[in-house]
Amino acid sequence: MLRTLALSLSLLLLVPACVSIRTSSRDFLSENDSQFSTSSPVDEATQRLMDVLSRRGIHLIDRKELEPGKVLLKFKGTRMVTQEGKYGSAEIGSAYYVHVQPRPEGGTQLSLFGKPTYRGREVCTDHDDGTFFTCEGNIRGLGTPPEMTGREESETIRGVIVELSMEKH
Repeated sequence: MLRTLALSLSLLLLVPACVSIRTSSRDFLSENDSQFSTSSPVDEATQRLMDVLSRRGIHLIDRKELEPGKVLLKFKGTRMVTQEGKYGSAEIGSAYYVHVQPRPEGGTQLSLFGKPTYRGREVCTDHDDGTFFTCEGNIRGLGTPPEMTGREESETIRGVIVELSMEKH
């Protein structure tokens, strides 16, 4: 009996635990650092954002009006395809959500958020609120692969903000 228990415990230590992957751009980039303000009107700022993301292979897939003047945009893109042994390949990508709203003093405020996708499914995060970001069920793995940490999404958001700030408006 004691020997069986010892063997069971040693096997548990040898087999990696299956964990839920719960990452996003917020793990590397604060909400304040994920925002961009411009003097451009909402339609112009939205078009500029779509152009910048499109050049990065990230495309608009959904648009939802939250209230007059406030819009939630959803973008998705594929970053890589990995080989998974005898089970074939898996697509790793990103989903981005952008709140677009007019500023009281004029211009537009953009608030960006990103998270990894695996085989098209978005990971759940500790930052999901059920309305702003969708969660399509937990994605589990043997640890968090380096491509699924949220770092790539935060770097993309930083780059998009820099690019938007450098463009003339």
